[in-house]
Amino acid sequence: MPGEKRLLMVAGTPILAGGERNLLDLTTYVLDRGFEVGLIAPGEGELPRRIRSLGCPVWEASMPKMLNPRSVWKIRKVVKEEGFEIVHAHGHLAGLYARTAALGLHDARSVYTLHGIHYPHYHSVLKRTAFIIGERVLKRSTDHFICVCKSDLETGRSLRIIDPESTDVIYNGIDPDAGVDAYKAAELRNRYNRGGGIVLHAGRFMPQKDHYTLIASIPQVLEESPRTVFLLAGSGRLLQREKEHAVNLGIPGESLVFLGESGEVDNLLAICDIFVLPSLWEGFPYVILEAMRAAKPVVVTDSGGTPEAVVHGDTGFVIKPGDPGSLAIAVKDLLRNPEEAAAMGRRGRERLKDFSLESMARKTLEVYDRVLYSRPEAQTA
Repeated sequence: MPGEKRLLMVAGTPILAGGERNLLDLTTYVLDRGFEVGLIAPGEGELPRRIRSLGCPVWEASMPKMLNPRSVWKIRKVVKEEGFEIVHAHGHLAGLYARTAALGLHDARSVYTLHGIHYPHYHSVLKRTAFIIGERVLKRSTDHFICVCKSDLETGRSLRIIDPESTDVIYNGIDPDAGVDAYKAAELRNRYNRGGGIVLHAGRFMPQKDHYTLIASIPQVLEESPRTVFLLAGSGRLLQREKEHAVNLGIPGESLVFLGESGEVDNLLAICDIFVLPSLWEGFPYVILEAMRAAKPVVVTDSGGTPEAVVHGDTGFVIKPGDPGSLAIAVKDLLRNPEEAAAMGRRGRERLKDFSLESMARKTLEVYDRVLYSRPEAQTA
């Protein structure tokens, strides 16, 4: 019955990125199944606003990378005073704070979802080592782990930061119906189409997404298909650097458009011909599922769980990271063969049934039920 189970979600950022989207979707699902849900996040943003709109309480706690004891104390206080039975941390910062706060709380169970494992990519050996040691220490106090792809499971096992016996792989999932505005999509197509195909990338301008390689591949594509247009949606600290990179390569402004932060991703996916994601590392990116939903062929790198979603040569191309030549070859192949490219997109759309929102949420709910049942009082009831 409503209110029977109490779940505290913990996010390491208030923005609505991939892990936070997973959190929001799960919250909506479990609210309809007898859970009371609360959220702790650092500061205000889209995620707290959306959670409040569902009628859930929200608490704020800062989460700097150097552990803040006050925030740990606050999370622990909320768990104890509000009677939360499950504390579900999303991402490494949330995992650090939530699991530290839950130490010794026998009435609460901790669940930790790893939305990608980034430590191996840190430049600082000291920082990398410190985080891995911290994860290993907290592993002992974690009741259950969730990895969003098999790649993360294998990485977590090799780093010894998860317990494989207490870990489920649960892929991210999305609703099969996109929120496309047909009129707006047609307007965007008319604005950007120059008769040579539209190639889209959507993602933050951060080192992980490797816009540098994508931009370096563009002149090679334009040599063969000069009327192709590349649309780059997103913002971030490397945006200006990448704009300067494009200028230095002499890429015409009509061939490469920096869209900035966009709330039009579904509409942009509807009007593009190819979607590219040249990341250096990933978890299991939602944007690939969104491109598959839009029936678009994709060009992605062999990073994280991406190859678990994209079937090379069937729904798109999987190339090695950091290689502009391979990226250009894959894009040119799709532009040269539009009928096969469209067929790849349709096959990707069909494959989306393996990554449904219903499946993701149902499997996570099963984890909650298992950790609640594992409590000694539940077993003797």
